[in-house]
Amino acid sequence: MPRTAPAVCSAVHKTDPDRPRRAADGLNLCRGCLKGMHRNLSDLPWLHAEVVTSMPTTRATGSAPVSGSRTPGLPVNLRAGELHSQMGHDLRTIAGWVAKDRGIHLPVDGRVGSVCAWLAKHVNWLAASQYAADVRGVLTELVGRAWAVIDPDRRPMEVGPCVELVDSTPCDGMLWASVLDVGDPRPSKIWCDGCELELTPEQWYRFGRRYEARRRMSA
Repeated sequence: MPRTAPAVCSAVHKTDPDRPRRAADGLNLCRGCLKGMHRNLSDLPWLHAEVVTSMPTTRATGSAPVSGSRTPGLPVNLRAGELHSQMGHDLRTIAGWVAKDRGIHLPVDGRVGSVCAWLAKHVNWLAASQYAADVRGVLTELVGRAWAVIDPDRRPMEVGPCVELVDSTPCDGMLWASVLDVGDPRPSKIWCDGCELELTPEQWYRFGRRYEARRRMSA
């Protein structure tokens, strides 16, 4: 019998986009994209809450006008307002499609947090569907837009190529770091978008030494 070629991840990858990634068994996404969908659905509820908090501007109605205009500045952050609506719309649309195709009921609570928790239970089904790449792209875009609205200066930073081994093969993912202020309820962390690596600040120093050693070896 002819050998069947391995399935290739159907999503668009930021790093080295022309290089094909092998899809996880039975799925249309690689393991990195599958992990990314889980992370996005975990992060979107608090990102949505931060977007809502960003909607009112600090300027009161009737205060100094916008530069070059005779009209007062609006008391609403229009980008935040638009994204607030878009996040709810996109997530509920995905959930509605899952519910229809699987013959199951949508969550009674239609809030973003509840919809994300419901979708998280169906990630593998989504990743195996013909629309896997589209769903992955929508979730990634929503997360990126949320960071751009709420805190552009603290968006996750690209660290460099991952040097971990996955099944004895070097990971082809990219490392990212999220460094947040003291008192911020969100955790600072380093993670890879292609494997299971995720580190707390307490682990960064030891990991940094290993990372630099492996980078020198591969240079």
